Order: sequence, then structure tokens, then C-alpha cells
Amino acid sequence: MIDVTILAMSADEKWLEFLWTESRSARGSRLIATGSMEEACDLLGCADARLIVVDWEDATVSSEQMDCLLWSNSIRPHPAAVLVVSESYQRDYALSLFRMGVDEYISMSEHSDQLRTIIDRMLARTRTAQPVRTVELVSQAPGPVRDPLPLAESWIASASTA
Repeated sequence: MIDVTILAMSADEKWLEFLWTESRSARGSRLIATGSMEEACDLLGCADARLIVVDWEDATVSSEQMDCLLWSNSIRPHPAAVLVVSESYQRDYALSLFRMGVDEYISMSEHSDQLRTIIDRMLARTRTAQPVRTVELVSQAPGPVRDPLPLAESWIASASTA
């Protein structure tokens, strides 16, 4: 059963492969990889992500795109935890990112050996969060699913605009 969806944004295939390897330790998780912030924003609502991992590269991710993703996440009924990973930690970005809603900001050069621990800790936090209960009118409630498709333990999906 899939407990948690991780939405990862990176154009770097090696980085995504590294993240896939590190996140596989989280039993019952799936990784959805996107190559752009626009795709990440589009998938955020339908993927029901509980963790967003962003590969912060100044050349590929602008502050406006990051702001759009974080705002889109903040208005969701169950906002996902956000992990931003950059090649090197930049103090001037850290405070801005935390104020914008980022939960963790780390660097690959200093923390790559701790990435699995950080992801596990963030996923544990999302699993313990209590869901918000909603009330639906009986006439608007969806009908029962008759033949649900079996879900894999974990899987990876990718999207590309190319």
C-alpha cells in the first residue's frame, strides 16, 4: 500500500537517480519526478504529495517559480512538507526559503550522506499528521469503487515537456 507520495523536481537525471535510491528505504512510498517547476505545480494537486523535494539550481529554478510552487502547496487542504536541496548551502537564501514555507534546506556537498535520514524523518512527520475531516452531503458523496486496481509497493513516474 502506498502511504506517501514524494514529488521531486529536478532536470538532473543523476540527482533523481540518487534521490530514488535514497527514498526507496521509505516503505510504501512512491516517487513522482518532474523536470520543471511548472510540471511540479501542475502535478501537486492530483499527485496528493506529502513530501516535495526540489533540486535548487539557480540556472533552472527562479525565485518566482519557487514562490508559485510553495503558494500552491500552502493552499492545499493537506500541504506537503518541502525539502530544498542545493549543491551548496547559501545563508542568504535560507531565511527566505524558510519564510516562504520550506521545511528543510540542505546542501548535497555537506549533507548527501544524511539525505536518507532527513527524508525518513520528514516522511515520519507526514505520516503522523492527523488528516482534516470534511463533511460531504450524501448526494455529493462519490459512489463505491467496485474493482480497484492493485497498487505496487513503490514505483517511479516521470514527466517531460521535451
